[in-house]
Amino acid sequence: MRKILVLLLIAAVPLLVWLLLQPIELDTERQDSADLPWMAEISPGGRLRVFGIELGRTILAKAASRWGERPEVGLFVQAGGDRSLEAYFGSLRLGLLQARLVAVLGADSETLARYAAAAVNAEPMPSGARRLELSEAHRAETFELPIRALTYIPRADYDRELVGSRFGEPDERLKASGGSYWLYPERGIAIRLDQGRTVIHYVLPGQFAALRDRLAGKGR
Repeated sequence: MRKILVLLLIAAVPLLVWLLLQPIELDTERQDSADLPWMAEISPGGRLRVFGIELGRTILAKAASRWGERPEVGLFVQAGGDRSLEAYFGSLRLGLLQARLVAVLGADSETLARYAAAAVNAEPMPSGARRLELSEAHRAETFELPIRALTYIPRADYDRELVGSRFGEPDERLKASGGSYWLYPERGIAIRLDQGRTVIHYVLPGQFAALRDRLAGKGR
């Protein structure tokens, strides 16, 4: 009996080695599908859900915990005086894809003015805006604010065929310098397609008209 077992084990070794050397194929349709950029949906309350969060409701702290990265938060002041509070995630793995992510936080004008007045540093940006560094206390406050918009910048470039198959045909194509925007207003999604660069914007559907106006201004 012992000799038979030894012979069986010897015969099984080549099969085990062959199995270990086979490449592992990932099922991209099943693994972490909720975190893929095209898996966006509108909730019964009319809010956009994507990457496991709900725009206008999920706070920054919860998103940072879910995504496993602590972002850099800054207050951006445009040349015209407009302010926006943004959290930057420099390297995320969402689903099976690597990307950068910018979350725009919901803060009223009084809160933004208070943060600006107490900023500890100001850094000029290539766009002409200034990035203000928040005080430690104000930076902590931002993690309790809701995320109202997202900009997703994948490491890989998406071509038109991929975008069309995953997101569907757009309701409108908006010309832009060097590329175009594919617009999906009912879903709150706008996709910038350019050679070597893809940027996906997510907003609440009720705020899409303002996003379109901004993108149209950049496209001219």
